[in-house]
Order: sequence, then structure tokens, then C-alpha cells
Amino acid sequence: MKEKHSREEYPSTEEKELHVVRNHKDTVFRLLYQNREKLLELYNALNGTAYEDSGAVEICTLENAIYMEVKNDVSFLFDSQMSLYEHQSTFNPNMPLRDLFYIARQLEKYTLGKSLYSSKLRKIPVPRFVVFYNGTQDQPESRILKLSDAFEKKIPSPELEVKVTLPLTVQQVCAFTALTV
Repeated sequence: MKEKHSREEYPSTEEKELHVVRNHKDTVFRLLYQNREKLLELYNALNGTAYEDSGAVEICTLENAIYMEVKNDVSFLFDSQMSLYEHQSTFNPNMPLRDLFYIARQLEKYTLGKSLYSSKLRKIPVPRFVVFYNGTQDQPESRILKLSDAFEKKIPSPELEVKVTLPLTVQQVCAFTALTV
């Protein structure tokens, strides 16, 4: 007996092409920002700073780590800050939750071998979450996504919050700062 398959089981040609383009853009972003000099240029552009010592940038991307079926694009330590940069060609309102998982993994690695059960406060870098969007859907020029937006119950002051900045696109940031991609 011949098995019938629904249309949903097979992606359309358009869906396949979109998947390839999405992966290509994501790969280019990750490859470009494995370079410390380029990463520092982007950091300076986002923060309005003029740091020059790219040797102080410590890249700590979760390499080939698939966690909850997603990959971390670029993360690095610099100036007592742990920055997690993501590149998206499709708007994703779940980025604060994904970044919460990423930062938990990163901080676990950062504090490995250090006791968290002592009376001494263990200092950690300040987390910073940025998503660059370059999809075709119209989006505001800049926005903040918050983890609390996903909470089933809204309360005035949640005890846990993750804020993800969606600034200008990488290309717009570059145009404003003479940064080259």
C-alpha cells in the first residue's frame, strides 16, 4: 500500500532557498566576527568607544554547541563585559530566552573551578545581548526585547529579566562609523 504524504512534510522550493540564504548569512556573520579586529570595530561602533587593543578581546563563542537546537553566533569577553551577538534574517521574539540559556552556559564555563558556596562574592562580567536583524519583514529601526514579555503572568517587577537590543543592522552600524564588513 502506497503511503500518502502531506504537503507539510516537504518544504517548498521557496522554503529550501530561504533556509539556504538564512544559513549563508549566518555563516558569513560568524566567520567575519571570528576576527578580533573586526569584532572590536563592531564593539566600538555599538558602544561609541575607540578601543584599539584587539588582543584584549577574548572570543568565547559556544563553538559547534547545539543547545535547544540553536547555535550561539558570536560571544566574547572585553572590558569586563560578556557580549553575545546574534545575527537573524527572521525576526525571533524568543531571543531573550535563548540568550538566557546562552549566558547560563557561558557563566558556567567562566566560573568553572571557582566556588560559589563561599562568603566571598564571585564577580562576573556584565552580560550584553545584541541581535542584528537583516530580514525582509519591516521592523522598527531599534528595539528592546524582554524576557518578561514571554512570562505567562505579567507582574510589575519581575525578579529575572533579560533584555536584548536590536540596534541598527550591521550594515547601518558600519555606514555610520566607517566600519567595513
